[in-house]
Amino acid sequence: ARKVVTANGGDATATVTPMDCKVLPTIPGICKPDKCMEYCQARISGTSVGECVSDGCRCTYCGIPPSGRRN
Repeated sequence: ARKVVTANGGDATATVTPMDCKVLPTIPGICKPDKCMEYCQARISGTSVGECVSDGCRCTYCGIPPSGRRN
């Protein structure tokens, strides 16, 4: 899945950065939002987001696609 993210707010530049977003398999169990976020950031990267879903903790990672590698 590809998402296009535009900067809004104080940044005057109108550049668009293509983001490569991946949703990782859900980690089953009881989910605590802060622990889920902490886990995803520690396991994947500081830019990943952990969110609680019905069956556990789900990590989503978005980054600029590495140059020279295409899926």
